[in-house]
Amino acid sequence: MKSYKVVKSGEPLEEQQINKPSPSGKEILVKTISCGVCHTDIHIHDGYFDLGDETHIPSRVTENLAMGHEVFGEVVEVGDKVTNIQIGKKYVVYPWIGCGSCNECQNDMEHYCSPFTAENIGVSVDGGYGEYVLVKDA
Repeated sequence: MKSYKVVKSGEPLEEQQINKPSPSGKEILVKTISCGVCHTDIHIHDGYFDLGDETHIPSRVTENLAMGHEVFGEVVEVGDKVTNIQIGKKYVVYPWIGCGSCNECQNDMEHYCSPFTAENIGVSVDGGYGEYVLVKDA
């Protein structure tokens, strides 16, 4: 499948041919129809978040990442434990997949997951800047 990845902060995205993921368990595979460009993507691409007054904090994003957490797509495959998602249906993907046990996750703020073990789509795992997105814990 085709994917556009940050290979080095600040450099143009690189088109790569990678293996299409296969869902298992409670995962689903979504074919990307569209993906927004958020300012978070700009920060990830730059390698830092600009807090103003020339204050920067590192984005802590691994390189070789397909960004894009604002994903709309069609379900094309589901794992063997998925019972509530239908193949062929179209969804906006909720990208914030936290650890589930920290204070932030327990208070419905997965996007602030404090252990940074989160698997946030387009931030810590490949997102919508590719043909397909693997969505965990459907």
